[in-house]
Amino acid sequence: MHRDERPRHLHRTVRVEGDCVSATAKEIACASAGAADFKVLGLVEKKTECPAATEPMQLMMALGRPYNVICGGKV
Repeated sequence: MHRDERPRHLHRTVRVEGDCVSATAKEIACASAGAADFKVLGLVEKKTECPAATEPMQLMMALGRPYNVICGGKV
């Protein structure tokens, strides 16, 4: 399934490396990202797994999600 063909309810919850997210971890268009927003550089289990040059964003635990941290970089 092409990314734009995802069901509408998944557009805000599915994150992919290279996507952009707001400071509250909602998926946004990179073209409209502001200074407080991030580009997803990694999706990992623990903050310590993020590369040094990234800003880890801890997410609330969710069953079935293979990651709990978004490693982000400034857009």
